[in-house]
Amino acid sequence: MRIAACFLAACLLASPSFGQKLDGKYDAGKDGGVAWQINNHGTLMWGGSPYLPVGVSVDPTPQSIAAAKAAGISDVIVDLPASDDGWDSTISALESSHLRYLIRIGSLGPMAKGIAVDPSSYRISDVKGPKHVELSLPDATEVLAVIAQKRDGAIQKWERVPVINGKLVYDAMAPQGIESVILFYPNTRSLAQPDYWEELDGHRDRLLGALRHHRPGPGLRGIVNPLGKTLTLPGPNIRFVPTSPAFRAEFALFLENKYRNVVNVLRAWSLGSQIVSNAQNGEDKDMTFSFDDVAKFVPLWSGTRGVAQFWDPGKNKLFSCDIRHSTFWKDLAQAVNLAENRRYQRIVDSIREVVDVPVVQEWSGWASPYEGTSPSVDGIGMKASGTSPSAIIATASKATSSLLRWKTETSTDLEGMLHGWLPATDIDLGEGSSASSQLGGVLDDLTSLGARGIFIRTSDPAAMKAVAAEAGRRASDVGPSQYSPRAVFFPENATNPAEAQRLQGGFWWL
Repeated sequence: MRIAACFLAACLLASPSFGQKLDGKYDAGKDGGVAWQINNHGTLMWGGSPYLPVGVSVDPTPQSIAAAKAAGISDVIVDLPASDDGWDSTISALESSHLRYLIRIGSLGPMAKGIAVDPSSYRISDVKGPKHVELSLPDATEVLAVIAQKRDGAIQKWERVPVINGKLVYDAMAPQGIESVILFYPNTRSLAQPDYWEELDGHRDRLLGALRHHRPGPGLRGIVNPLGKTLTLPGPNIRFVPTSPAFRAEFALFLENKYRNVVNVLRAWSLGSQIVSNAQNGEDKDMTFSFDDVAKFVPLWSGTRGVAQFWDPGKNKLFSCDIRHSTFWKDLAQAVNLAENRRYQRIVDSIREVVDVPVVQEWSGWASPYEGTSPSVDGIGMKASGTSPSAIIATASKATSSLLRWKTETSTDLEGMLHGWLPATDIDLGEGSSASSQLGGVLDDLTSLGARGIFIRTSDPAAMKAVAAEAGRRASDVGPSQYSPRAVFFPENATNPAEAQRLQGGFWWL
């Protein structure tokens, strides 16, 4: 046990080996390789020239690639799985068409197992007696079902209920005549929480195998989403408690390093005074805890919703707490984000050892791989969708906000910024003539927001020809490579009435 603890401590304290890169040399097996760098204005300089593509997304098929080429497109982004399925034919088609391309890992990322704590969604309200419940929970194995009074949150009954073949069947024995709420806490897999503890190594090995055995050619310009497809990435507002043994061991060590003894953990998490007193005095052996024990605790609230209880799945008991002062969610987010930073960095470093090109993560929430002063990636992929300029700006501007805050802790000037590449990797304007008619204005807005390369999601031949025409008109304009957007920031909780928009003097309100 001590050896395992020492190993985990070393992992927790280890710093990333590289971090964000500003330059490299891509060797496609000919001509000695091509040098690249990201300049001070967030532009990818490839072989000394600014790379400012205007292109489209294509499917990983020769037919889709040929259609883009026929429309006059020169730059594409293509989704390929972490496994090597379809890599040979896709890369062959891209290279034979002499296209420049980004590879986006489009298969699902490894999903963590754990307890979803979302009382706003997993609930049945206005229950006034026994109720038969049937719910579809495709990835769940069981739920913790809690029946509580709506008036004061007092728990009337709770139990663990199996989920069979993705379906929950539950006869809730709520008391007659008392308005109650039924809360469910599924043991499931999460699209919002990648599995950094058990399945990430397998994902990494499959991806590296595909890159080694089906090496891209001279047209490659970057790798996008190395973890694969995720709903979001963890940030400060985590609402999912991983349950893998590796996570719990890591969380236990995190708590030990931070609090030194279990009593301090119980106090910080605002458990009841009787529980804290017993843990301190050891009078009731059934109510004493180790760091391994508390690392298994699951809160039954998030935000202001839910009930003010912890569930201990090890002892299968509930413990009351003061949710207003509990630091549990803050501690969990910090521990998960530390794991995310380390392991995300390792997979990025591994990719660079095989293909030394920029590695980009599409914006997926205020997430640690690209938030703060030590980003793990070389850039952020801007995503946007909508049929109006305001909708496009509202969704695209968050990536700009994250990247423009890549600064050292002490510097506020341009020289102190960490400069990342900001390609707009997924811009969905919808289909039809209106999308084509607004294309020029959208490209102007995204470029002003800092996008240095734009890929439109469309399969419509007319729209692709419009994209190709815009690419031709902008091909000689290197101006965007020589300036950076300037921002005035507002806190996200001020959204509505505040909204991202262009200000006078060349500033953006983000």
